[in-house]
Amino acid sequence: MREKNFFDTASRKYYENPTTELLSFFLNPLEVHNLNTLFFNGLIDCIAKNVNKDPATFGEFISVETEVCTLDGKRIDLIIETTKNLIIFECKIYHIQNNPIESYIKYAKKRVLNTLLKPLYFVLSIDGVSEFQEDSWNGISYENLVYAVNNFIPSYKIDIQNKWFTFAKELLNHLTNYYLKPLNMDNFNFIKDNASEIQKLFQISQQVFSQINDHIIRSLQTELQEKFSIRNYRPTYYNGESEYWFCNASLADSRWICPTLVINTSKKDLPCEVHLCIEAKSVNDDEFLQAFHNQFLNFKKQEKESIYGGIPYMRYTYSIAALDISEVSNLITAINQLILKFYPVKYNEESHSTTN
Repeated sequence: MREKNFFDTASRKYYENPTTELLSFFLNPLEVHNLNTLFFNGLIDCIAKNVNKDPATFGEFISVETEVCTLDGKRIDLIIETTKNLIIFECKIYHIQNNPIESYIKYAKKRVLNTLLKPLYFVLSIDGVSEFQEDSWNGISYENLVYAVNNFIPSYKIDIQNKWFTFAKELLNHLTNYYLKPLNMDNFNFIKDNASEIQKLFQISQQVFSQINDHIIRSLQTELQEKFSIRNYRPTYYNGESEYWFCNASLADSRWICPTLVINTSKKDLPCEVHLCIEAKSVNDDEFLQAFHNQFLNFKKQEKESIYGGIPYMRYTYSIAALDISEVSNLITAINQLILKFYPVKYNEESHSTTN
């Protein structure tokens, strides 16, 4: 069986706009995309803000369906069932809102009969406005959905080399395109005339940031020697930028307790942030954190924990106005040195072996 690809997620990919099918794919945390509840939480956040409720009141994900047939043969674009609600969506791009909503409402009421589920009705459209006369229908815009999903990305530990994440970003960009301004021909001609040089600059930029990562790893290995080996230096994604993790694989504690680096690549002087991340913080970490606070006074605790794979990560952040490689490298090394004082390295049998 061949590997599932992006366009396989759309049931009518050759005939109609696959937006709804693609959304349903990413809304389902059980699908192969490995993005967990990223899209689902983004959509629920939109709904919650629309009706002024706490997102937690909408319950946990149960299922998502598309093209659901009603009692009289009509079709509902999208239905999401949670532990608290049955959420009906009419998805619109440029079409007029003249759907048989009475049929949709009858279907929803019959489906929730003898359950504790409450039906909710939304139009997902470009302008985010429901034109239906029924007061029970509310509007959500694709723009707000994209914004909400993007806001949740930093809360998920996402492998940026995951192909489904790439496709998800493409879908979000596709939805954003509905709101884009007309093409600036001056900019277009500039790109057209300088495409080769721009591509070279992009490649150089990618190489430089990769080399910064490697430089810091070499510094750690030089300073800490056999007490440090890099656990994983493939960057993840945080606030729209790559996040580089400098976690010590030699620690006996298998949790992620390490400094990270996030560089703002879109601003002059490359402002950056050094973070201390602690996976599933417990009282056993209190002594280390006290020492950390005493030594690194400029780090501030983030009020909201990051959630990666359902596991909370406590995060402390120090912002630097302009990237100084020596400063950042020394800081990350110093943090790892402090970590080693409180978290022992793994027992190495070879170093304790005897010879006859």
